[in-house]
Amino acid sequence: METPMTSALPTLAEVRARFIAPEDDPPSAPVVCTLAGAAPGSEGERVLRYLGTLGVRPKTTSEVFQHIHALEDEEDLAAFECQEGVAVTQASEGWWLLFVEEREQ
Repeated sequence: METPMTSALPTLAEVRARFIAPEDDPPSAPVVCTLAGAAPGSEGERVLRYLGTLGVRPKTTSEVFQHIHALEDEEDLAAFECQEGVAVTQASEGWWLLFVEEREQ
């Protein structure tokens, strides 16, 4: 069931469109990962490892957003809540991730 809060959030495409100039090449699709399923060596794993060096071990996508958003002096890494999950981008390298909650089997 979709909550009113979720539907009020922008979509991932809307978030990404804020940062893409019309003359830019279309961005590649963001990597989708879960907190437990970030592939070794992937950007998702690097984000989680970085947060770990700061003593943060997020258990939910909401915690990923909160911890990245709260980083003072962080200019390169940003997180945005969106309908699909939590979008994370690294400005200097231009990649985007989408952290989603794990689905119950």
